[in-house]
Amino acid sequence: MDIFDYGLKERQIEDNDVNSIARITATHKDRYEIVSNNGNGFAQIKRGAFYDNPDRVYPTTGDFVLIEYNHSGDSMITKTLKRESSFSRNAATSDKNHEMHAQHEQLVASNFDYVFIMQSLNNNFNVNRIERYLSLAWKSGGVPVIILTKRDLVDNVQDYIDEVESIAIGVDVYAVSCVTKEGLEDIQKYFSKGKTIVFLGSSGVGKSTLVNTLYGEEVMKTSEIREYDSRGRHTTTSRNLIMLPNGAMIIDTPGMRELGMWNAEEGISKTFSDIEELTYGCKFSDCTHTNEPGCKVLEAIENGELSRERFDQYIKLQKESQYNTDSEQYLKDKKEKFKKIAKMNRKLFLLLAFILIFQKSYALEFPETDSKSLEVYDITDGKILKETNSKEVSNIASLTKIATVITAIENIEDVDEQVTITWQILNTVDPDASIAGLKAGDKVTYKDLLYASIIPSGADATHSIAILKFGSIENFVAKMNELAQKLDLQNTHFANVTGLQADNHYSTADDIRILLEYSLKNPLFKEVYTTKEYTLSNGLKVKSTLRNYNISDADIEKIKGSKSGYTKEAGYCLSALSDIHGHEILSVTLNAKKDGSKYYNVVDTIKIIDFMNDNYNNQVLLNSGDLIKEIPVSLSDVEVFEVRADSDIIKFLPSDYDKESFKAEYVGLESLDFRNKVGEKIGEVNYYFGDELIKKDDVILNQEFKIDFAKILKEYYYIFIRYSICIYNIDDINI
Repeated sequence: MDIFDYGLKERQIEDNDVNSIARITATHKDRYEIVSNNGNGFAQIKRGAFYDNPDRVYPTTGDFVLIEYNHSGDSMITKTLKRESSFSRNAATSDKNHEMHAQHEQLVASNFDYVFIMQSLNNNFNVNRIERYLSLAWKSGGVPVIILTKRDLVDNVQDYIDEVESIAIGVDVYAVSCVTKEGLEDIQKYFSKGKTIVFLGSSGVGKSTLVNTLYGEEVMKTSEIREYDSRGRHTTTSRNLIMLPNGAMIIDTPGMRELGMWNAEEGISKTFSDIEELTYGCKFSDCTHTNEPGCKVLEAIENGELSRERFDQYIKLQKESQYNTDSEQYLKDKKEKFKKIAKMNRKLFLLLAFILIFQKSYALEFPETDSKSLEVYDITDGKILKETNSKEVSNIASLTKIATVITAIENIEDVDEQVTITWQILNTVDPDASIAGLKAGDKVTYKDLLYASIIPSGADATHSIAILKFGSIENFVAKMNELAQKLDLQNTHFANVTGLQADNHYSTADDIRILLEYSLKNPLFKEVYTTKEYTLSNGLKVKSTLRNYNISDADIEKIKGSKSGYTKEAGYCLSALSDIHGHEILSVTLNAKKDGSKYYNVVDTIKIIDFMNDNYNNQVLLNSGDLIKEIPVSLSDVEVFEVRADSDIIKFLPSDYDKESFKAEYVGLESLDFRNKVGEKIGEVNYYFGDELIKKDDVILNQEFKIDFAKILKEYYYIFIRYSICIYNIDDINI
C-alpha cells in the first residue's frame, strides 16, 4: 500500500518521514480510521501533542496526519499536516449556563480537489440551498461542481439546469440518474487516479447511491426517502473516504439539513459575483443599496436584470456569515480579555519602573506585519527602510505580470497597433486564472492589453500579448527570464506569464522590488501601473483588483499604484507605490493570509503607509547659513573666515531621529592669509548621517583678504630688528 496513491503531495511531507504519514478515512468521535504505508488501521489523538499545544489542529476525514504507528493496537496521531483544502460549516452550541448560543466552525472534510454539491430533482429542489453550498465551497480551496440527481423523475431537465446555471456563475452543472445511468459518463472526467471528491448535500439526495453506482457494488448503505416531503433519513452517519477501483477517492458525508455560513465572505463574493460587479458602479462608495440615487443594484432589480429574491439571499448570507464569525470571536475575545488583564497587572509595575529609570528615547520601529516576506524601499533615496525575509524564495502569484508588462513594453515597437483576440488564444488560459473579460473577435491595441494585464490582472490579456507578438507563451517567458538575468535577479525564474503555480516559477520580495523600481523608470509602465480604471478601445471597462478587497476608497487613494496577486501557494501578495511627503515609497508583501474580511497584504501595506505618513518627513539637519567652521586668517584685515552651509541639509527621517548621528566635517586648509584669492577652492564639507555620506559641498573662498602692514610688522618685528642690527655691525666693520 502506497500513501501517495491516497493523494499525498510532496509539498505536504515537509521534513517528515513518509512512513509516519497516514490519511484519515473515517471519523468516529474520538477514534479515527486511517490508511498508511503500514496498511489500514485505527488511531487516536495523542493528548500531550494536542491538548498542550495552542496551535493544535484537530483532524477530520481526508486529513494527512503524523502518527506513531502501533502494529498491535491504535496508533497515536501527533500532528495534522497542512491542508490543501477544507470544507467547514457553522455549528451552534451553548455555554455552560445556556445563556447564549455560541457559534463555532465544524470541519466536514479536507484535502479534496472537487466539491460535488448534490441536489435532487424532486420536491426537495431548492436554488437558495445551492447558493449556500456554493458560498462555502468557493472558499474551501476545491473546485465546485453541481450535480442534479434523480433526473429520471422529471421531464424538463434542461429547465432545471438553466435555472441553476443562472445563479452558479462559472460552475459546471450536470444532471444524472443512477437508475437510467444518464449523465454518469459526463462526470467520469473528475474521477481520475489520486483525485479526491467530496460529496455534499441534504439527506436523501442520493450521495451514497452515487458512490455505490460509481464503485460498481454497494459499499454505502442507502435508505428510501419519505414520499410526502422528499426528505431522506441519515443513512450515512459519519464521514467516510472511499477509494474507487480506478484509484479516485470520494468523501461521503452525512446529510446536512442546516448549513450555517462560517467565514464565507470570499465564497459569497464568488457565488454572487454578478451582484458585486454591479456594486462597483454605484454612485456612492458606501451605498447600502436600499434607497440611494445612482445605485446600480436597484437599477438592475427595477429593469429585471437582477431578481429581488437573489439580492435578498445575497444580503441574508452575508449577514449570517458575519454574525456567526463575530459570535465565535466574541467568546474568544472575552476569554482572552481576562487573561490579558491579569498579565498586564503583573507587568505594570516593571513597565513603570523601566520608564522612570530609562529616559532615553529609542528610535521608532515599523509596525509588526503579518506577511511572510516584506520589503519597504525609498526610491527617492535608494534605501531599504524595512525588510522581513525579503530574500526568501517564494511563489509570487500575479506579481509576475510586472515582468510580463515591462517585457512587452520593451519588445513591442508600436503599442497602438491593433490586434484581434481569437478563441484559440483564450483557450490557452487556465480556468483558475483571473481574466479581464476579453472575447474572441475583440479588436484592441497592445496598449489596451498592457492595461488589461495590470489593472484587472487579466491572464487573457497576458496570453494575448505573448502569442500575438512572440508566437508562443514559451518564447515570451524566455524574454522575461532574459530581463531577470539583465537585472541580476539571482533568486527569480519565470515559467509562465500569469503567476499560476508552476515548477521553476519563483522570486523574492527583494527581487520584485528591484524589478518594479526598474520598470517604473519607463513612463508607459508607470502610467499603466498607477491607473486604477481604464476603458479599452473595444469599450471594455476594467478596474483595479484593489477594489476586490474590503477597504474604503480613502484607503485605496493612499496607494498610488499597485499589482496584487493570489494563489493558494503564494498567499495574498501586493506590490504598491505610494507618496510619503515627496518620497516615492515601494512596498512588496508576499505570502500574506486572509482572516475573515481582512486581507493582510492590503492591511500590511496601509499600515506601513499610515506609519510613514505619521512618523517620517524631510527633516532639516542644518539650516542654510549655519556656521560649520572658523578658519584663522593671518596678515590680513580679517581675523577668521567662516565656513557656512550653502543650503539647507535635508534628509528623509523618522521624527525621533538621533540628532547626534548628524555631523558636518570640513576637510581643507586650516589657515589662510592675504595671498588666498576670491574664487579659490580651499576645501570641502562632507555631511554625514551615521556612516552615510548624504551631501558633499566644495568650499570656495568668497571674501577678499587685504594685507595688514601693522600685523606684518608685529609678526616680523624681532626678525626686522635682528636684521637691522646685523646690517649696522657690518657697516662698522667696513669703516
